[in-house]
Amino acid sequence: MIRYDNTSLDIKYSGDIEFNDEETAIEKMSPGGYLDYRKNDKRLLAEAGPGGDVVYKFYNDEDYQTEEGSGRKFLAEAISEMISQGLFINGRMERFFQEGGIPLLLTEVKRINADNVKRKYFEYMLQSDSVSQDDMTDISNAIAKMMTSDDDKRRILEKVPANYLKDSVTAAAYFAAIESINSDNDKANALRETLKEPLSESAFKFLLKAATTINSDNDKANLLKDLVKNNVFPGESYDSLLGVIKTINSDNDKTNVLKALINKQIYPNEQFSRLLAVVSEISSDNDKANVFKKLAERNISKEEDWINLINEITSINSDNDKSDVLRSVSRNMPRSEKIIAAYMKSSRTISSEHDYQITVKSVQ
Repeated sequence: MIRYDNTSLDIKYSGDIEFNDEETAIEKMSPGGYLDYRKNDKRLLAEAGPGGDVVYKFYNDEDYQTEEGSGRKFLAEAISEMISQGLFINGRMERFFQEGGIPLLLTEVKRINADNVKRKYFEYMLQSDSVSQDDMTDISNAIAKMMTSDDDKRRILEKVPANYLKDSVTAAAYFAAIESINSDNDKANALRETLKEPLSESAFKFLLKAATTINSDNDKANLLKDLVKNNVFPGESYDSLLGVIKTINSDNDKTNVLKALINKQIYPNEQFSRLLAVVSEISSDNDKANVFKKLAERNISKEEDWINLINEITSINSDNDKSDVLRSVSRNMPRSEKIIAAYMKSSRTISSEHDYQITVKSVQ
């Protein structure tokens, strides 16, 4: 039972039903099938008759009417209403596709108000094995503009075959559609779905751009951790990834993503200093110290990187945390003249005499 604008609508049916091309009558009904359509005081009862014919009965406030005249008009109105509700539209979608392909179907979607019905059209399009690259770009743009339900939008986008995202134009439209999702959770889940297949570098950048529009630090951080976990990571996009991590306001969430990066040792040598700069932006001394210690445990091969790490440790305000990190670094760092000099320089920024002494003692 559906109620809207002082209208009561009740539709019951059994079996497969197809309308004629003019959408004025029932073309086919499976044997034993029926349709019982009631709108306010009017009723249409259609049943499968012998030989494939459809037998109609029309009622107005329970008074029987003939098929001709007002009965025939009510039949056409009922069919139009059922189509708008998304009922018995498979044949209709197939006919439109045969007549004008994806463009005609997209034109029809513009006329539809209900998202659940639009979704059926989009899903029909995505099931076709003859959708061109340009068609998929148009479909992605249409999903962004025509769908209002975040859940329906996400479910449709998740059905787009990954191979279409190899094209940069289609990928741009697809990830823009994901960006148009308002719900952080739905947006993050839609982006997470794309991680199941390897992404091109351009698609990866579009994904990261969309990720920056997630307002929830937790949803954003969990997505980025999954990205690192799945090892879907074109190296040249490292700066873009760091840019997204910088948009995380929560120290705890930012720390967890950085630790995931470090655990995977995903930090190209030439961008090690940029990673350190992001770590230095963590407000919490304790969280910052933990990330620096995690870095010191990994395989840092270049003398320059060790010196940069030691220099950045001075951004820690707490003498105790700073001393703790430097002593942790001292257990793994090479004992070259330049590294020792950097270590001593950083140690001198410790105000506490006790913390300073135990820090210096670690390298003597």
